[in-house]
Amino acid sequence: MKIIAHGGVGSPREVDKDVQRAIDNGLSDDIFDTVVGVVSAMEDDPIFNAGTGSRMRLISFYSD
Repeated sequence: MKIIAHGGVGSPREVDKDVQRAIDNGLSDDIFDTVVGVVSAMEDDPIFNAGTGSRMRLISFYSD
C-alpha cells in the first residue's frame, strides 16, 4: 500500500516528520481505516491548520 500525504501548500520541510508520524500512526490493514486514521492523526495535530489546529474565521467557517 502506498500513502501520499502532505502538510499543506508552502509548509516548511520541518513538518515532514509530523506528516510521517501521522502516516505511521494511521496505518492499518484496511485502506478505509488507513485513510481515516491518517486524516484523523493530522487533524488532531495542532501543527497543521486542520481540525484541532485550525483557525476559525469571524464568519464561522474554517479556513487556512
